[in-house]
Amino acid sequence: MRHVARNTRQGNYREAFVRRVKCLVSRAMCSVSREGGYIAIVSALIISAIIVAIVVAVGQASFLGRAGIAGAHYKERSRALAGACANTALLKLASSSSYGGNETINVASDTCRIFTIVSSSTGRIIDAQGIFERSYTNYRVTVASGTVDIIRWEELNIF
Repeated sequence: MRHVARNTRQGNYREAFVRRVKCLVSRAMCSVSREGGYIAIVSALIISAIIVAIVVAVGQASFLGRAGIAGAHYKERSRALAGACANTALLKLASSSSYGGNETINVASDTCRIFTIVSSSTGRIIDAQGIFERSYTNYRVTVASGTVDIIRWEELNIF
């Protein structure tokens, strides 16, 4: 029995020795097998970071796109309000040549403002403003003095 155990121990030593010699002779095989796990982990981390970056970019673009759509909607509503006030001022000016403006008009649940109508050398100038959710539209309409013919209709950044 003692002889069998000794041969078994020698066999284990011999196998370990042979493995060490093979590693010394062919170092690439030993290093690849040891570093293979590290390469896989680093690759997984890099791929995960790339996927997270893509998801964040797509999410941010979606969020900013929604905000842009809302801003366009607000601007369209403020333009409609300013146009309503300008048209109301034109109607009142056609009804009475002494109409002076300077009033706030209710349009459904929103409001717009007609500023004081000013006479100039080219005609009368109507300034109307529509505000919706911090989106402003300022219209300046110039009409002929004797009639209510529109000479110029323009949108201004500021009066």
